[in-house]
Amino acid sequence: MKWISFLIPEHKALLTKYHKEIQKIEMRDVDEQVLSVYENVLNDAICSGDMVEVRERE
Repeated sequence: MKWISFLIPEHKALLTKYHKEIQKIEMRDVDEQVLSVYENVLNDAICSGDMVEVRERE
């Protein structure tokens, strides 16, 4: 990305598309009740300044 100003527009567009695809996070379908619990935990952590670790179950 450092030398992106020297690239032709087609290369710049491809690099931008590539970086967007890399940063995508695929979410599984999650029940609304579970999402509500996640939201409450995150809101509580934000309000109290606590740290929260989010991990994917295997």
